[in-house]
Amino acid sequence: MAVEINHVIFRAKDKWASARFLAGILGIEAGPEWGRFVPVRVANGVTLDFADTPEPAPQHFAFLVSDAEFDRLVRHVYKVLMTRGMVGTLLYSTDEETRELLRTLIP
Repeated sequence: MAVEINHVIFRAKDKWASARFLAGILGIEAGPEWGRFVPVRVANGVTLDFADTPEPAPQHFAFLVSDAEFDRLVRHVYKVLMTRGMVGTLLYSTDEETRELLRTLIP
């Protein structure tokens, strides 16, 4: 039997707000609520399940996307942050080459 990831639990102070935020960035839907979780289902069938936690610990997750999808996502993240009133939003990288790429993606 091949081993696959089925779901990952994201601990958040507000599961709906966090799930909607990530889903909005990725251009997909959040929910419906299932048990104590708000799932966000990605293209390969894995669900990112958001659960309320009073004091969530830092977490790290990485997404594998094509170069074209990365470019689209960077533009979309910036647009989402700006339309939510986050004036002065800055996308930054410690890597000079990546900073140059970000400058070309964000007008």
